Amino acid sequence: MNVVFAIKAVPERRAMVRATEAVLAGVPHLVVWDYEHRGVTWCTCEALRRVMLRYTSEWICILADDFVYCHDFPLVVDDLCARTKMDALLLYSMAKPKGKIVEVYGELQLRRRPSHQLMVVPVYRRKVAKILLSTLMQSLAKGARRDDDGIAADMIAKCGFKSAVVWPNLCDHIGRRSILGNNWLVGGKERRSAWFPGTDWRPSLSEGKPRKAT
Repeated sequence: MNVVFAIKAVPERRAMVRATEAVLAGVPHLVVWDYEHRGVTWCTCEALRRVMLRYTSEWICILADDFVYCHDFPLVVDDLCARTKMDALLLYSMAKPKGKIVEVYGELQLRRRPSHQLMVVPVYRRKVAKILLSTLMQSLAKGARRDDDGIAADMIAKCGFKSAVVWPNLCDHIGRRSILGNNWLVGGKERRSAWFPGTDWRPSLSEGKPRKAT
């Protein structure tokens, strides 16, 4: 396993965190508890810092405490990371990804991520995570609390890292308020992915030939 998973969590979500840890049973992971409700910027900084101190993995996956995952989620992510030429992957999106396919692995398509698309449930190569941690620390010092996914999106675009949206999505919201305290409805619509096949779905990556990233 060349991926370490870090869960960002608040104490009120202990039951949901236990469910996520059950998905991650037997694979490297840690939980960053935001007991003082300092915000997701701080929580993401702590997650990146602790993972890079404790592990030497090539990839770091940052999870929120309000998601559900496809069957064998960590194994699917590890398999993807072993194959992809991307520097960062986005495992959840509320919007249908646009643009050309950059890679195909079995049932999964990796589509080019628009530079402005937020990095929600991301997995980063270590070289990306190092720069992101430094960038987030600067923003944290200026009082940032919530904009970790936006800061990551801007940094990836600025640095020219290759990133993609995994399609269909590998995870989805569970229908509750997020770690940010966001309302479950956005413009009267549920904050969820229309492109998540379900928790019993285990995508096959073994079919077909991967396309070279461009």
